[in-house]
Amino acid sequence: MMEQEIKIEKKKNRMFIFMPAQLSCLTLLVYHVHNFLSENLENRKVIFKIQLAVDEIVTNIIKYGQHPSDSYPITVAIRMNKKDISLKIRDKGKAFNPLEYELPDIEKHKKEKKKGGLGIYLMRSVMDKIEYKYREGNILNMKIFRKNSISLN
Repeated sequence: MMEQEIKIEKKKNRMFIFMPAQLSCLTLLVYHVHNFLSENLENRKVIFKIQLAVDEIVTNIIKYGQHPSDSYPITVAIRMNKKDISLKIRDKGKAFNPLEYELPDIEKHKKEKKKGGLGIYLMRSVMDKIEYKYREGNILNMKIFRKNSISLN
């Protein structure tokens, strides 16, 4: 199986990343997300929250999305404006609404020393707004509002 490349488009306050559904591409995805955010934001906590959300969601898409081929595309779009930082993640895997996923009992999870299973919980806890829809694929929209975050710029 040949590894495919990530394609990136940057336009002022926007970045689009197109990638195959391959775990081997995750490190490069997070690298590009980090660099783009670091160029535009000073708040390291916000950068970390966005990286975490992107990493967790894209990992779940690749692992559980049941894509018909490794080259099935995932698109990650980041847009910044005065009001918020928006993320849109699209894939063509099977329909899955993370907002309907029952969140784990964190204390029980810790006591049982379980590994994994917290990706959706983490994504939902770091983002201010999350919306999901299925239109010829999964579309997950997430936002961090600037007024809720200490000094984004």
